[in-house]
Formats: sequence, structure tokens, C-alpha cells
Amino acid sequence: MNHNDNAIAARPGFRRRGLVLGAAASMLPLMSSAQHSAYPSKPVRIVVPFAAGTSSDSLTRVIAEELSERLKQPFLIENRPGAGGNIGTEFVARSPADGYTLLMASTPNIAINPTLYTHIAIDPQNTLRAVGLAMSAPNLIVAGNKVPFHDFAGMVAYAKSHPRKLSYSTYANGSTGHLAGAMLNVQAGIDLLHVAAKDPLSLAVGEHVELAIVTPTATLPLVRAGSLKAIAVTSIDRISIAREIPTVSESGLKGFDAVAWYGYVAPIRTPDAVVSLIESQLQSILRSSKMKDFAKTTGNEITWRGASDFSSFMVSERAKWGDAVRQSGAQVS
Repeated sequence: MNHNDNAIAARPGFRRRGLVLGAAASMLPLMSSAQHSAYPSKPVRIVVPFAAGTSSDSLTRVIAEELSERLKQPFLIENRPGAGGNIGTEFVARSPADGYTLLMASTPNIAINPTLYTHIAIDPQNTLRAVGLAMSAPNLIVAGNKVPFHDFAGMVAYAKSHPRKLSYSTYANGSTGHLAGAMLNVQAGIDLLHVAAKDPLSLAVGEHVELAIVTPTATLPLVRAGSLKAIAVTSIDRISIAREIPTVSESGLKGFDAVAWYGYVAPIRTPDAVVSLIESQLQSILRSSKMKDFAKTTGNEITWRGASDFSSFMVSERAKWGDAVRQSGAQVS
């Protein structure tokens, strides 16, 4: 500072302006913090990349209602179905990373589609960040009443002695049921044939196929009515709505775990503070009796994972289901 600068700085007005500017600058971090703490200050949308009425949609509506009540802003559901969940997933990945657009993340749109589809516009792993895993739902392997086996060990033994003689039905190529069957083929050393159908259970009841791999909520009424035989569930643990049915893992394929799961993610650059807030609220919501009742009535299991754990889980699930897609030969162009 030269002599003239010293003279100017010595003037009272200059000092006052300097103090004001300095005080204003020191307030910037506080203002930024206050803006963060105000989240959410407007409605938040949760994009469900599947149609209304699906499992992921029903779960998200219950969670959105709870978030709205707790955070005093509407959490609105926006269904953007299409391309197996890819359309809604891409929309969120390209949305502003401000916390006001979240995505319902599930096994298909996060773990299966990147391998199943030959052309996919975005990579979920590089464009979305984990918030929390909420629930999971296994499939149940069922058999027609006339098949000559009654449990998983018997099914595997029969399949090995009668190669390519057992067929199983599911709702679609590339579905979790279809790919669970592909995993069974590799890990058990068998060769079950897959049949995709709009009503896979009717095929099994009508003895057009020997097996079906479908959700417990759809299969259990037929099992309990005596129309089908329960063979095993595809989750690592027994399910709460049918504790009497063993798992594939305990029946011979130790560690076998092939379930659909449902969680929430956000655009990759969403602020940590926002993610932490939603994460903590989700964890609290899932502890409530309301969510426990929801899980029981829908055949889901509460399988909470926080953001960090869910992030690692999605990476491992993508590898597992990607292998299953390749093993099955399924592909969508």
C-alpha cells in the first residue's frame, strides 16, 4: 500500500465500508448453511420408473406420505415407465442435483438393465448416488402337483437325471424370476428351460410347465389351496409370511440369494446434507409399525441399508445380475 492508499484507508468512511464488506463476507458460509437447513423448501418428486400399481409404486407411495408428514413438504410420485425402467432412470440421472428429484431404484433398473439392454443412455453407477435401501422381495419356486419330487434336493436330482426335461415359467425374459432360474442352472449344474408368460402360474397349475418362479404373494394362495407345491424361496433367509418354506441356500446351494429389492437414489452430485437427511428419515420410517405392516401384507422384507452400504451393495448386485443375464442369453435391443 503506497502513501495515498494509507491516507485513504485512514478515512473513517473507508474503515466503515471495509468493516461492512468484511462482515458480509463472513456471513456467506452461514447463509449457505441456512439455505441447506431449509431443505426441503418446495415439493420433492420421487420418480418411479414403472407403472402405477406395481410393487415399487405402492411402496414409494407409502414412503412419500411419511416423508411429506415429517418434512412438511409434499413428496410427489411421478410415474415414468418404459424400457424396463430405463426412461425414468435416465430422466432422474439428467435432473438437477438439488435434492428435489429422487428415483425409486430397484433390481431391474439398476442391476439388470445395464447388461440386459444392448443400448442404454446412462450408466446408473456413474450418474446416481445411493440414499438408502428399503425392502426386498424374493421369488418362490413352486411345482405342479404331478411332478415326482417335493423339495429342492429332489428337484435338482430329477433335473440332473432328466436333462432339459423341466421347464419353469416367469412373467418375462430378464425378470428376477427368469434370472434366478439362470443362476440355479449354473450353481446346481442343471438345465431348466425358461418360458415367459403373462400368467406363469396358470401354466404350472395346468401342467404346461413343471415349475414357476414367481413372488410369494402370487404363489402362496395356490400353494395353500393345494394347487401347487412350494419348493424353496430364493432369498438367503426364510420369509416372514411363510416361515415353513425353506430357502434354496439351506437346501443345498449355500449362499444362494436372488431377490428383487427397492431403494432410493439421487443424481450423482446431490449435496451430502440432503442425502443424509433423506437417509435418516427413511431409516426412521422403516422402523415404524406402519411399514412393518406394509411389508407383511405385501410379502416384502424390510432390509435397510444406509447410503454407503447401499452404494456398495448396488455394485455387487450389478455384477451378480449381470452374470445371470449373460448366462441366460437374454438381451433387449
